[in-house]
Amino acid sequence: MANFSRTTLFIAYEHLRRQIKYPAEFQDLMYQWELDDLAEKTVGGIAPRMQDAFRWLKDHPDSKHNGHFHIDLFVEEALRRGAEETLLRSIERDGFMIDGDGVLRRMLPEALDLPAADDEVHLLLSRHGLTTPLGHLTQAITAHAAGNWMKLCH
Repeated sequence: MANFSRTTLFIAYEHLRRQIKYPAEFQDLMYQWELDDLAEKTVGGIAPRMQDAFRWLKDHPDSKHNGHFHIDLFVEEALRRGAEETLLRSIERDGFMIDGDGVLRRMLPEALDLPAADDEVHLLLSRHGLTTPLGHLTQAITAHAAGNWMKLCH
């Protein structure tokens, strides 16, 4: 399974949608990752192309290029194009950080698999009809990713 959660993928998608300026730039990226069908299938501006890429990535989380998950490549490309605070917080929540040399590093052992555990909690709350706790969890994750939390002072 991929290293990053769907939340991180979505934040990376939003960031890349703003950063990629031309359809040819999008196509070149897809060709680089050997996603030729995706590069050639989509028409129109950047927004519909990026939407198609997001849908494809979430539907094919185990897809790889040269041993690297496509989702990871997508998130790493967003980070290379200027890491926004929300993206940095989201990758931290997934157990990653950018070190002093600008290299993406895992903070915790892979055995923990935080994105999968997070997705499982959401799934279980949904499956058992626990809509209020599910809503609270979603709000908490969104607030944390956006940096909206209250600081406690003593």
